[in-house]
Amino acid sequence: LYEKARASGSRDPRIPRRLAVLHARAGDSVRSRDEFAKALAATPNDPSLHNDMGYLAYSRGQMGQAEKHLRKAVQLDAAHK
Repeated sequence: LYEKARASGSRDPRIPRRLAVLHARAGDSVRSRDEFAKALAATPNDPSLHNDMGYLAYSRGQMGQAEKHLRKAVQLDAAHK
């Protein structure tokens, strides 16, 4: 459904985020990371996206990237603990 929306030319910034979550759930961390990167390019100050990207990096053993994104999430919204 989301791929179809993208193919139709939709520029909805929620599409890459939702695809990222779906790819992560399916175990495809590379495609998930790529979709999160697209989502962050569209909405770079979204603390939830940084939180999700941080968790993905953590799950891949990329502690430096995980810390960077999790700290950014807290910087953008102190309630993200």
